[in-house]
Amino acid sequence: SIRICVPSFQKSRSRMPKSRRSREVALTQTEKRATREHKSAFIKDVRESVDKHKSLYLFSYENMRSNKFKDVRRHFRGTAKEEPSRIFLGKNKLLQLALGRTPEEEYSDNLHHVAKRITGGCVGLLSTS
Repeated sequence: SIRICVPSFQKSRSRMPKSRRSREVALTQTEKRATREHKSAFIKDVRESVDKHKSLYLFSYENMRSNKFKDVRRHFRGTAKEEPSRIFLGKNKLLQLALGRTPEEEYSDNLHHVAKRITGGCVGLLSTS
């Protein structure tokens, strides 16, 4: 008996194996910022601002353009005599970690109450005197 094999014209479902060649490296000048050092520096900045200023405000925003943010920052910029106000925008969990989520972890008195309210999409902190 003779068998005749006819090639199938259907697409094969198997894929080619991945190449083991070295990958191309991007030659951009920018560095990744979401490193542990960047996050710890952000937490340190928030805590220093809490120490320097008398008031801390939690705010939310929607569809805020950069020109509007520039106006807000310019409004709260301090004079030469006083410390300039700071606006912190970032990840909610990072802001909560800087303030302290529980009474045992909180950086200063009653800051865990503020940290509980940091939820939602666009939230920021304003520290001012």
